[in-house]
Amino acid sequence: MKGITLSAVLCAFVASTLAADCTGNSGSPTTDPYWELRENMCGTPPVFGCKYQENCILQTQETYQTFKFVVQLKRTNYDGVKGFADCWDATEDMINQCIGSGWTDGATWKWNGQSYEFKAWYLDP
Repeated sequence: MKGITLSAVLCAFVASTLAADCTGNSGSPTTDPYWELRENMCGTPPVFGCKYQENCILQTQETYQTFKFVVQLKRTNYDGVKGFADCWDATEDMINQCIGSGWTDGATWKWNGQSYEFKAWYLDP
């Protein structure tokens, strides 16, 4: 019984550490720019200036009603860890758990020496 309890606690802990943290303002008008940035940053080979497995910031914008909606995706390493092995999973978690749910327009995900962050804002026309 103790083994099952310990296993359940460890599974809950690991799941919570891999969850995205929702940030920013309420709801995003669309998820399209988030998916586009995910593809551009995590794809092989990465495009639009991201060097393979290096820190990078990408941004895109889309016209929404009378405003420009700008979305930025940033990835960095910490604790001396190299690479971005979790790019696809991390960015998908962020989009599905925070942005796609309508909760917020930003998210962060940090684990195993990798950090990812979505930010969004509006520009006047």
